[in-house]
Amino acid sequence: LAAANPKLGRFDPYTPIALQIDLPPTLINRFDLIFPIRDLPSIELDTKIATHVLTLQQRPEEIKPEIPINLFKKYISYAKQMIFPKLTQEAVEEIKNFYVMLRNTSQRGEAELRPIPISARQLEALVRLAEGSARTRLSNLVTREDAIVSINLLKYCLMQVGFDYETGQIDID
Repeated sequence: LAAANPKLGRFDPYTPIALQIDLPPTLINRFDLIFPIRDLPSIELDTKIATHVLTLQQRPEEIKPEIPINLFKKYISYAKQMIFPKLTQEAVEEIKNFYVMLRNTSQRGEAELRPIPISARQLEALVRLAEGSARTRLSNLVTREDAIVSINLLKYCLMQVGFDYETGQIDID
C-alpha cells in the first residue's frame, strides 16, 4: 500500500494519468492496483465531506462506524489466521481466459514493439485479489465470482492508468 501525489499536486483531467505519476514503470508495475484520486469540485460531494468533517470536529461522539472497531479487528484477525483460500477450477478458468484473451488482443505496431496489455505480474495479482475476495467472505474456496471481482478491479485500474488514449490500447508499460 502506498500513497503519492501527482507531479503537479493535482491530476489534470486532460492529461493521461500515467504521465502525471512521477514514479518509474518498474516501481509502478509492482502494485496490484492503482487508484488515482481526482479532486473534482462537486456541490453534493463537497457538502457531504464538509458536513462529516465539521460534525467530527464539533461532536465526535456522534460519528459511529458501521461496524464496531473491536468486531472489525477480530474479523480481520480471524480472516488472516484461519482463512487460506484455494482456487477452484472455475476460478482458474476465468482468470486464465481473461489473461490469455487480453494478452492476445490485436495490437497495432510492430510485433516486437507492440504494447503489452498485461504481464505475468498482473496474472499473479489477479490470483491475490481473487483470494482476497474469498477471504473477505471467510471462504476457503476462491469461486468464479471471486475471479470476476478480481478481473473487474484490474480492468478498472488498467483503464485508469494503463490506457493509451492515442492508440486506444491498454499498455501496462
